[in-house]
Amino acid sequence: MSIIVSAIHCYPIKGLGGYALTTSVMTEQGIPHDRRFGLAFAETTDLLNGTAKWRPWEYLVSLKKFAAAAQLFVTLDETDNMVFLTINSSRGCSGRCDVSNKEQRQQLEGFISDFLQIAPLRLIDSQTQPLWDEQAIALTLVNDESVADLAATAKYPMENARFRPNISFTGSAPWQEDSWHGKRLHINNALLHVEGGVPRCAATTVNPLTAQRDCNPPALLTTARGNNELGLLASVTQAGTIAVGMELTLESSP
Repeated sequence: MSIIVSAIHCYPIKGLGGYALTTSVMTEQGIPHDRRFGLAFAETTDLLNGTAKWRPWEYLVSLKKFAAAAQLFVTLDETDNMVFLTINSSRGCSGRCDVSNKEQRQQLEGFISDFLQIAPLRLIDSQTQPLWDEQAIALTLVNDESVADLAATAKYPMENARFRPNISFTGSAPWQEDSWHGKRLHINNALLHVEGGVPRCAATTVNPLTAQRDCNPPALLTTARGNNELGLLASVTQAGTIAVGMELTLESSP
């Protein structure tokens, strides 16, 4: 049975929801614009005014601390060399800005701050070094069957969105991907290198449909499988184009 890409997602602002793609160019930085932006706390001036290209999650809005962020979904579009962010919420309100326009950025920052009921935030653009949890890892991949197996073990419904994958795939046995560490994956003409598993944290305790903390996947994983990992961390070693429905094939590293 073939292993098939079932979904592709981009998350333009770290910690907030993203949007689905049917196809994507894959570069060494992964999916273009994924985790390009972050929402930094205003008091972190030492980081914001510094020269660091990558910021650790502690300085930014995340689901680990703010469950309500699960209600915000971000899309990114480019028009005439301008980048626009649009934020929609499950409450029916939205905001949009041209990221090069200071006034619009401030309005968007205020909108999100008010929504989350926290102190003023600052939208930071980390185009040259996306704000992944791990500094040098471009992608996360999740096996649909592993999520379904964990849900069956927990006797509680779970969806892939809880684990925020860039690439979801189907057609593999549950947890088969645990044996792929150190190997290479082909999707069309793109080549990925599997760096290891994804350690899961408190962000996954948030139900993406309700924005409530309703279960504890890290604890469930540790009890059922002896570690808190679900999914794969991968780097891109050869750029290419991927699409939903394409076959994912595995080969051993040289």
